[in-house]
Amino acid sequence: MDIHNFLKMEGWDLAELNSIIESNSDLSFTKSSFPKNYGERVVIYFSRSYGNIIHMELSPSCFQTISLNEFGNLNKKFHVEQNKIIKEHQYGNQIIQLVEYASTELTNPEILIFNEELKNQVNFLISQPQELKIEERIEERIEEIDLRYNVEKEKADEIFELVDEQPIFPGGMEGWNKYLSDNLIYPTQARRMGVEGTVIVVFVINTDGSIQDVEVLRGIGGGCDEVVINLVKNSPNWEPGKHRGRPVRTRMRLPMKFKLG
Repeated sequence: MDIHNFLKMEGWDLAELNSIIESNSDLSFTKSSFPKNYGERVVIYFSRSYGNIIHMELSPSCFQTISLNEFGNLNKKFHVEQNKIIKEHQYGNQIIQLVEYASTELTNPEILIFNEELKNQVNFLISQPQELKIEERIEERIEEIDLRYNVEKEKADEIFELVDEQPIFPGGMEGWNKYLSDNLIYPTQARRMGVEGTVIVVFVINTDGSIQDVEVLRGIGGGCDEVVINLVKNSPNWEPGKHRGRPVRTRMRLPMKFKLG
């Protein structure tokens, strides 16, 4: 049964359904909040990639009943901090954390349920200031992860002018020269006009070896510039450049010489 329908059948009302994070990150979560009497609430964070984080704020009596009946016989770990005790239980891939405070004035006792894949994302909870509720920490953590994802993505998109290891055409320079000899055709217009010279082309080699952003840095006309652009665009994937041991996007500049006779 769908967890939303189950909660409705148990008397929990759906108060809000909204997306917390909208981004290219696979850590986007959809939030559903179900309130009940006496300040009790169930909040579900659903990620298509990682599964659910279920956070419950319960009355002390409800918390104790659930804790005893559902989790009393499971193997558990204890984390004791100032005014709270965290009992962590694991059953297969499912992890349950029961958070109990010395004073219920701070917040209702809380239950956090998540799977093994999310463990690294929620371990931060037990080390945060106790004044901040778990739900708020979850939202802050999601935003923090999403920000880091975007920063890492920007770094991945960076184009390097100088690298430790230059990109390599399949077969090295010998392979490149063979590719040119097999595919470079002197344009008829350039022959008629007597155009000679060197075209310098600039392009970006991506981390997968594909080529993009092909431009002529210095041209000679007569159709030679267009020939060079097509040659580079249609060339097979290169071995990408590397910097500090990892593949990076690299800007390349190559001369191609046209000489009659």
